Amino acid sequence: MGRAPIHSRGEAPVNRLNYAEPTEPAEPIDQTEPHEPTIQLIRIAEVRRITGLSTSTIYKMTNEGKFPRQVSLGDRAVAWIKSEVLTWGKNRIRKS
Repeated sequence: MGRAPIHSRGEAPVNRLNYAEPTEPAEPIDQTEPHEPTIQLIRIAEVRRITGLSTSTIYKMTNEGKFPRQVSLGDRAVAWIKSEVLTWGKNRIRKS
């Protein structure tokens, strides 16, 4: 390819982007690995909207092991994993 271009002062060009040149080729990205889905947390109002159940029924069914358990977000806040609530609903539809 030849020589590096000479600038007006006889200097070699400067890497103005200020990063190190890679010394080894980067490893190829393995795109065959499945991506972990994003976990969405939903609060009680959304659980009620999705299921059509009242708050007391949701907690009663949770205590009986018939509904997904909530996860703690802090001292006085809980949420449910949306995919678990949706799966519960799909299973209820299949059983009916």
